[in-house]
Amino acid sequence: IRRHGSKLRYCPQWKCWLLWDGQRWKRDESGEAIELAKETAQQIRFTACTISNPDTAKDWFRFAVKSQSRDRLSAMTALAQSDKKVVAHSDEFDRDPELLNCLSGAIDLRTGQVRPHKREQLITKLAPVRYDPKGQPVRWLEFLNVAMGGNERMIAYLRRCVGYTLTGRTDE
Repeated sequence: IRRHGSKLRYCPQWKCWLLWDGQRWKRDESGEAIELAKETAQQIRFTACTISNPDTAKDWFRFAVKSQSRDRLSAMTALAQSDKKVVAHSDEFDRDPELLNCLSGAIDLRTGQVRPHKREQLITKLAPVRYDPKGQPVRWLEFLNVAMGGNERMIAYLRRCVGYTLTGRTDE
């Protein structure tokens, strides 16, 4: 947890690890949590090499070898699952329905401002597009005009409807 806790969360309700990928918390589907445990166990071996007392170094090295076994790695990750520094419950993720996470950052749909990606937001979803606040959706506006026959009231209504689908809200 001390070495890798900032990039790991464990969700007991989902029974899985989540990893921070720089933009969102993503379910660990590739065994990355175990890989981080392996890296931690290897670090024990590196530490053993720096100890000047031969008996102490030998003890550390034996411990390092045992720590790299499958059972010890599984125990390490199983024990970490209950550590308060990494536990995040399912209701803590994606709490703000007015944040739309995309490649450029998290867009606050209330203000249109793009916020930097932050671990603390506990966002798991990502729209795989870059948002440019100065860009104009020319094709979208043309589509709306054609689809609604130029009816400004209907265009405004459809824009609101589609915009609503970007939120996590379902109260309308």
